[in-house]
Amino acid sequence: MIGKHPNNPRRLQGESYKHPTIIVLSRSRSNKASLNPPKSSTFNLFTMSAEGVSSSPIPIEDLKKITTEACEDALKTSETYEHDKVGDWNSQIINTVLKALITATAPTDASKPPPYRFTVNSTIVQQGVIDPSVAADGALSNAGKRGMHSASGAFWDVNRDGMWTFKYTGAEERGIDVVVCVTWFSVVV
Repeated sequence: MIGKHPNNPRRLQGESYKHPTIIVLSRSRSNKASLNPPKSSTFNLFTMSAEGVSSSPIPIEDLKKITTEACEDALKTSETYEHDKVGDWNSQIINTVLKALITATAPTDASKPPPYRFTVNSTIVQQGVIDPSVAADGALSNAGKRGMHSASGAFWDVNRDGMWTFKYTGAEERGIDVVVCVTWFSVVV
């Protein structure tokens, strides 16, 4: 049946998009003492499309390096979570990552437009403050940690667009969790 689509009046029912893709990115951290995440962990990327996994404009190892260095530089003088400084830390992380991504993907011909647009999101969470002496048996290593779940969704061309999320764990001993999400959109000219 052809008619106006109930969720999008500009789209006709029965009409399909050129590259329909649904991406769900999800990561949870449990408060169980038995879980010991690695120094830095990448979130799982689930794609549902015929094409498979989306491609990154730069190698994932380079994304990890850029993001880790941005977090380390922003938090180098921090000793603990400081609410008054979190905005500056987030801004510094975001700007550093954006500059590195733009530089890494810039065309050699300056007259050509950039091939990608990027968004970077940085979330800094204060771990809960719990006296380790009152932690339950076996939970001492997780004293002060909170559970965290993050999810994102997108509708795009999986061959050119994508997202990558990274948890920087280098500040956990200071009571700080940092999660950075990078999204890229290919510019088709």
